[in-house]
Amino acid sequence: MGFRDASKFSRIAFGLAVGGFLTDIIGFPSPYWVAVLGGSQGLFQTCGFGGCFSTPTELLPGWIKGVIALEILGFLTCLGSFVLMVLYVHVKNDQKNLQTIATGLAFAAAGLIFIGVIIYGAKLSGATFGWAFGMTIVSGLFHIGVGVLNVVDKASS
Repeated sequence: MGFRDASKFSRIAFGLAVGGFLTDIIGFPSPYWVAVLGGSQGLFQTCGFGGCFSTPTELLPGWIKGVIALEILGFLTCLGSFVLMVLYVHVKNDQKNLQTIATGLAFAAAGLIFIGVIIYGAKLSGATFGWAFGMTIVSGLFHIGVGVLNVVDKASS
């Protein structure tokens, strides 16, 4: 049992899981979600000419707290899906329940990430969105791919 024994769909899904994990871990905590006057802003920090600073949680509006919660939950489900894909593809190819749980977590991660992105984008419509915002969207797309390929793999076997 190992990577070579896994199906082609599982190996591609694993690659997408790696891509989704990396783009999410880089994108969602970065302070480049939206460009503001002379700097940029993210979920956790605002950066400008004098450096970066964090806004106290008490001063954040409720909708951004919700977006932060959704993105953190999306990252945690993304991490769970990634770990289970590593275990399934590299160690336990015969354990289909690992693949099933990884599939569910991948779809959950995509849903949570997209809901957070939609809320953020709707509240700041007309703003200039940055690369970190785009990377977070790409992460959600990767996770949809992980889920779809795992479903196709289970249906073909």
